[in-house]
Amino acid sequence: MAKKKKPFFSDEDRKMSSGRRERGVRALSALQHVFLVVVAILLGASTARAYGYEPACAAAYSSSTDVVKANVLQGTHAFTANNVLYARLDIAYNLNATGTGWAPLFVWGGDPSTSSCGAWQGGFKPNHMMFMGVQCNAGGSDFSVEFDPYLNAGGRYVLEYYYDSQARNARMYKTCMGSCDANETFNTTVEVTPAGGAVVNLFITDGELSVGYGRHNDSPDTDFTGTHYSAAFYDCPRVYGYEPTCAASYSSSTDVVKANVLPGTHAFTANNVLYARLDITYYATGTDTSSLFVWGGSGVYSCGAWGAWRGGFLSTHIMFMDVTCNNGGSIRVEFDPYLNAGGRYILEYALELNYYDSQTSNARMYKTCMGSCGGNETLGETVEVT
Repeated sequence: MAKKKKPFFSDEDRKMSSGRRERGVRALSALQHVFLVVVAILLGASTARAYGYEPACAAAYSSSTDVVKANVLQGTHAFTANNVLYARLDIAYNLNATGTGWAPLFVWGGDPSTSSCGAWQGGFKPNHMMFMGVQCNAGGSDFSVEFDPYLNAGGRYVLEYYYDSQARNARMYKTCMGSCDANETFNTTVEVTPAGGAVVNLFITDGELSVGYGRHNDSPDTDFTGTHYSAAFYDCPRVYGYEPTCAASYSSSTDVVKANVLPGTHAFTANNVLYARLDITYYATGTDTSSLFVWGGSGVYSCGAWGAWRGGFLSTHIMFMDVTCNNGGSIRVEFDPYLNAGGRYILEYALELNYYDSQTSNARMYKTCMGSCGGNETLGETVEVT
């Protein structure tokens, strides 16, 4: 008769919770269990790569197999308005990677029949400078931004190209992934542009996406003699402090300062969220309250009925939101946004209303510096003022 196999933990073992175990069997304390769990979590977290920028949308194109290719999106790509464009390329670089001419790694957009003029492009110049610009400087675009990434011959790199079309902010990053130079740290992302990026006007037009090409209707660019391993491209909408879930009642970028823009009386939705987004240049306010908008109300000072929703600045440069004449027992919300004189800002006013319980109403204000920022501000970064 076969001998019955003894389980890992016999009944006797289970009874020895406070006594000594058999030789070679060691109990783990509760603290040790916690330690092991924490170590496992930390080890799992450490595998995630941190890049210079993480897109907030899905890639328009991503490949690690058939990388060098013309018109990878199969047709004309219509860019998102007020977008953030981002390209991430994994390449091997060599000293002759730029040959004697410009070596674009990609062109996105532009007209194929006119040398792809109007395309967003990034790559290397003959002096090994990393660049980003618009093909042919189309539409009055500024000259390309270019900075020396100090790449090592034979090194493998992840290169990043970022452009915020509304903030006019261009950034480039490099990460050495192998055969790094003595002045580089493996797997560490470094900004190639000055900290915070460079301000540049790039007017990019809709069009195809080609990787490893200088023009869509051409052969792969021979001035880049390195190797393409993978490429990913993103066209993401700008992320604001609040994103409305309905269409705008009014939107304009031309005839902005105007009375009764809706014409007529607007009937507000019950228990609604009111939201205003204004793109302004800020200068120090005078001695009076400066209203940027009033919505609702009637009669003298728009105080009729429940009053008008209003936002702007107080004489002390404080950003505020209130209801005119404090009708209905309303109170004012005010905070210092620390705006820079002469700076360009997107200001946001969001008010979630509950007409039946004012205690649950919620007011928020945001600012985003889009140009001539103060020393404590980051170009293109949205900050909650409240």
